[in-house]
Amino acid sequence: MATTTNQGWTLPTVGASEDAWGDDLNANWTALDTLLGGTNATEFAILDGATLTTAELNKLAGLATTAAELGYVNGVTSAIQTQIDAKQPLDATLTALAALATGASKIPYSTGTDTFGQLDFKDEDTMSSDSATAVPSQQSVKAYVDAAIAAIAVPGVGQTRTDVSGSRTIGVSYQNTTGKPIFVNILTTGLGYFETSANGSTWTRLAQTGGNYDRQAASLVMNNEYYRMNGGTSSIYWVELR
Repeated sequence: MATTTNQGWTLPTVGASEDAWGDDLNANWTALDTLLGGTNATEFAILDGATLTTAELNKLAGLATTAAELGYVNGVTSAIQTQIDAKQPLDATLTALAALATGASKIPYSTGTDTFGQLDFKDEDTMSSDSATAVPSQQSVKAYVDAAIAAIAVPGVGQTRTDVSGSRTIGVSYQNTTGKPIFVNILTTGLGYFETSANGSTWTRLAQTGGNYDRQAASLVMNNEYYRMNGGTSSIYWVELR
């Protein structure tokens, strides 16, 4: 009985009966099916035109690599080791950063060698939280500073000189309710005194006019203070920076 060299499959005997031939062929087809397993035509087509050498195929012999593991290299277009070498190597600094808890509006900062903490990031125009561990946005800093500057009562800022002669009378007191200090300039003849008061009853003399010539009385009047020209002629020139 003759057999194949590599697989030892039984070859049909020349001159044997059809049944004997059928048994031998069926046994060989079964053995071939078992050998090929689930390989289909598409998978065979992949090998079509392959230029693998025996030496290259021998490198695959005995590998314990699974099909899933081989699938991991699918799409690789260059040497894997070269790609790995080009990556940032793991070190203590990266490990420490990776240990930080992630969250919205957080800023990492170094607290020492390979140690890190986190600050809160706030967009808060009023800075009302008064946090010692938060960093404000540029916009909120500008808004806060602009508001603080606007709240400062600086004489001359946003004010203009206004002739109020027609609404001012010698001996009558007025109150500064502009929210800022104002500057009062009075030109008159005759003896007179420019005075201010915090309560409208107790007065402080700040300037004096007198003589036969026009004299000037000028002074700063704080917000909510009362002021008046006490004495002098009724013919006056009264200008306020307000």
